[in-house]
Amino acid sequence: MNNINNTRIRDYALKIGLDEIGFALGDKIDSLLDFKNFFKDQWNPTKVFNNPFLVYPWANSIIVGIVTYKGSEPSFTDCSGSIASYTSRNYYYDVRNKLRSLSKFLKNIYQIKSSKIYANGPFNEKEYAYRAGLGYYGKNNLLINPKFGTLFVIGLFFVDQFITPDKIKKNKCQSCLICEQSCPTGALKNNKINRKICIQELSQKLVHIPDKIKEKWGNRFFGCEECSVKCIKNRNVLISNHKIQKGYIGNQIDLIEFLKSNDQKKKEKFIGNQINSKWIDPLALIQNALIVLGNNKCLAAENILKKYFKHSNRIIKNTAKWSLKKINA
Repeated sequence: MNNINNTRIRDYALKIGLDEIGFALGDKIDSLLDFKNFFKDQWNPTKVFNNPFLVYPWANSIIVGIVTYKGSEPSFTDCSGSIASYTSRNYYYDVRNKLRSLSKFLKNIYQIKSSKIYANGPFNEKEYAYRAGLGYYGKNNLLINPKFGTLFVIGLFFVDQFITPDKIKKNKCQSCLICEQSCPTGALKNNKINRKICIQELSQKLVHIPDKIKEKWGNRFFGCEECSVKCIKNRNVLISNHKIQKGYIGNQIDLIEFLKSNDQKKKEKFIGNQINSKWIDPLALIQNALIVLGNNKCLAAENILKKYFKHSNRIIKNTAKWSLKKINA
């Protein structure tokens, strides 16, 4: 389409620490998500999610970069909760910074006048990564990269130049159904995800959670990655050791200490991490902690749970009562 050298860009991207990049056209995405599986208290895609042109009409191409992360299996106590590996530190900050470095490089070589970078932003990052040849869709609704499995985060770099797009990868997801079988709540079925019962979704917003879902919640303080952890495509994958300090919180949290802290301390706990994003309801984190303490039968939590009986929010109050009843059962 022009004289932009994809190989040169790719080589520089690897040099600065991006694990892989791909190229896609900045086209509008015609296929829409199944809105029946969303509900008012959860995240809903905006109009720009599938159509960046509404915001950036000059965005002819997208350079998609990925940064891998390594899962871990820490040793948990009865009074601690797990944090999904993808958010144990701010990998989105890392991929965003590396795309900024790529942007400076490109502006020195090519006549790029307009550009914009996002990671964990308002656009359909997974679909554009798919169109950029960085992976194919698995039954777990995650993108599977041939080298890195599902263990990566995505960043988008919109540019005003036309860049030859990469070829879409053929779907190689097998018919093992391990991801569906491993889903704690049965949210995965027939290649679709029911967000109304998906713990990953529910852990981000304060909503009423039925007791039967609480029972299957396990020790997850934030996020759920069972369908990723159990995916056979994550066996023997190549993972870079990105030790990003920004937003580092690790893979577990002391729940009693968290619940005892005041609102300001709770917020400071996640400074620099995506758990502190504006769309994550702080009360949802409290509810998550209460559920985990009940499931873990943390006897030391009895006094702090009783304090939450007096909370002004009915959902928090009822969850604390459920938790104590679970511990004493």
